[in-house]
Amino acid sequence: MYHLPSLYDILHTPGTAEDVSLYERIARRFGAKATRWLEPGCGTGRHLRVLARRGYRAVGFDLDEDMLAYAKLSLARRRLAAQLFCANMEAFAQHLSAGYFDIAINPFSTIRHLMSDAAMLRHFSEMATALRSGGLYVVGISIANYASDRQETDLWLANRGRCHVRQQISYTPPSGGGRIEQVESRLRITRPSGQQTHTDGYSLRTYDERQWDALIKKSKLHRAASLDEWGKPLEGRQPPYQLEVLEKQH
Repeated sequence: MYHLPSLYDILHTPGTAEDVSLYERIARRFGAKATRWLEPGCGTGRHLRVLARRGYRAVGFDLDEDMLAYAKLSLARRRLAAQLFCANMEAFAQHLSAGYFDIAINPFSTIRHLMSDAAMLRHFSEMATALRSGGLYVVGISIANYASDRQETDLWLANRGRCHVRQQISYTPPSGGGRIEQVESRLRITRPSGQQTHTDGYSLRTYDERQWDALIKKSKLHRAASLDEWGKPLEGRQPPYQLEVLEKQH
């Protein structure tokens, strides 16, 4: 649904302020200054809007021009300032001052759009260049358990004014030793003028705990903590979704 930025924003904006508050608490817990924020894959700019409203220096980039256009307009309408540019997650540091950012955020498995270890390591290298020494990278990711993962379905409901959006997302895990999860999205949009439906899909690369840990150890970042979606240490648990706190070492 990335080609439908207004609908994406309706679905995903609820809860954004609470998410940013969680990232602020994580930054304080790990002693990050956190005045300069970076968001790869910023989409419609919903996190950037909250960050800018709270007085932070916020920068985001995305590969999708429609998403960026929406983000720029949504910021301008609210008279908020954030820097936006077009780039992919493997090559973005040339647009930024090296060592500038205190914290970066990349929630909701966006990072899994990178389809190889080599691509991920290039991304981590770019991020290490962008972060200051001791800076944090908070990554939201679902870690696979290949022995027990089964097809799952999520349902999202949201509205803005008289526009109601229903999204059903199905996740089909890889089989036969593969690493690609298939995601299918079904949208139903209801307006006073009538109802529309959209169906599309995309792929995400999977990582189990061993694969994820091995990848981080090859990168220029240090795995500082693994937290659940409320910011609590996992302590041996494997939730459906977790926050990985990665740190650029001094």
